[in-house]
Amino acid sequence: MQLLNHTSLSPLVFERRGQRDEPLLTCVLCATYAVRDGALAPLEDVPLPIDPVHRGDPRTTSLRREGLLATFKPRCDVHLDAVARPPGGRPSRSWPVRFQVGSLVKDVMVRGPHAWTHRLTGWSLGEPAPCTEVPLTHEHAFGGSFQVDGKRVREPRNPLGTGYLPPGAPTERPVAAPQVVTLDEPRHRAGNRYVPQGLNPIDNHVAPRLARAGTFDDAWKERRWPRLPLDFDFAFYNSAHPDLVHPTYLRGDERVDVVGLHPAGAVGFALPGVFPWVRLSVGRDVHPVPARLDTLHLDASAPEVSAWRVQLTWRVCVPMSTPPQRADIRLGDRADG
Repeated sequence: MQLLNHTSLSPLVFERRGQRDEPLLTCVLCATYAVRDGALAPLEDVPLPIDPVHRGDPRTTSLRREGLLATFKPRCDVHLDAVARPPGGRPSRSWPVRFQVGSLVKDVMVRGPHAWTHRLTGWSLGEPAPCTEVPLTHEHAFGGSFQVDGKRVREPRNPLGTGYLPPGAPTERPVAAPQVVTLDEPRHRAGNRYVPQGLNPIDNHVAPRLARAGTFDDAWKERRWPRLPLDFDFAFYNSAHPDLVHPTYLRGDERVDVVGLHPAGAVGFALPGVFPWVRLSVGRDVHPVPARLDTLHLDASAPEVSAWRVQLTWRVCVPMSTPPQRADIRLGDRADG
């Protein structure tokens, strides 16, 4: 297939199979922007993030950024890889964080470091210490895993987190309490379970994503391998925190606002209003297909807003019973082809 790109977006094209073994053609388009003076400035020559990027060892650290090889996403992921910093930069025991994209709002409370300590009467929770930075990652959210009686016991929604105290959890050392919680989260009680609040992407082997991968049992091995299980759900590719999976695709011109990440106060900008289309030529027929904005990734981990980055990903996924001879990538508006 001939690929003609008439835009500044970076393309990636690959072929996959659906649940019913139907051939699918996926075209991914990416753009990266810097946040400058309340607006987005496009950046050139940014490498395509094809593979997922972890903070360290993929077995023991969370995702900084997901890869691009999702076949299809039924809804839009909104990711925030950020470090919260208190107003004025003054050390604080806790402060609120808000992340808003259009009508989608996510509020959390961040707390300074504190820990569970085991005494004769049981677990005791200390008070948060003042701090100036809290990463909004799964490592700082509720969760965790332990070796108990020779078996690995883990919080399936966030095995990388902290504060999970199942029966039999080791008591020799303090256990860090989660620093990213909901705004109205009650004081934690030892042994209770809470919803993890990490805002960076969720790995594909962690709940709730893992359950959407389908059934990989003996029947699948005998009759389907290496094809997808028949009960595979494309929502498996949605990797955002459940509260940050947008009900639909983003238009691409929404307002984005964050509070609690920068000492100077709120930071906001509008998405650039880019509307790509892919025109597929099959024989003499031309099929214009709108690319759907299915991933917004804001990297706000740097102290300076000028170093923040916004990555937008659009995707087209179409059945490929007859392979197209040519694909033209163009910009238009939401109504034309």
